[in-house]
Amino acid sequence: MLSSLFVLLLAACALISDLLTDKISNAISLCGALAGFSLAAGGAVLCGSSFPDAALRALAAVLFALAGAAVPFAFGFPLFRFRMIGAGDVKLLMAVGVLTGPIQILKFMAVSIAFGGVIAALLMIFVTGVRPRLIRFASYIKMAEMTGSAPPYRDSKEAEFHFTVPVFMAAVLLFAGCF
Repeated sequence: MLSSLFVLLLAACALISDLLTDKISNAISLCGALAGFSLAAGGAVLCGSSFPDAALRALAAVLFALAGAAVPFAFGFPLFRFRMIGAGDVKLLMAVGVLTGPIQILKFMAVSIAFGGVIAALLMIFVTGVRPRLIRFASYIKMAEMTGSAPPYRDSKEAEFHFTVPVFMAAVLLFAGCF
């Protein structure tokens, strides 16, 4: 429960930073990751009785937290490479992964992406139009196949939204115990 509170606070800080400055401060993600490592190691030490046992538990907890960070990096780096999400979004999800662990971050990312898909669909329907967006996407794929490169997919600010919004929405559901 404590880690989900930290995820909610982390997501709220990231959302505010992103909305105000158009970027997620590295300090926010770093603080979230450090909190995650502290919770993991501290909780493991409190459970251990003797020094070697407590140290081994803390090491296992830190490795588990690192695995939680590796999952969003593995999924997020290709999306960053195609400039579909920002580096700050990947670092934020890595910090959430440290707080939640590898299994829970997969669920968290799935919920975030689902919320993002709903937001993107609403933008496509009400702002950019479905047909122009699908034509733009098809021409992007065709150009990427022909050139063998993947330039940024973005074409206008009107079709963009802050990914921290669906991340925050997922954090609220996590805190509420929905997954």
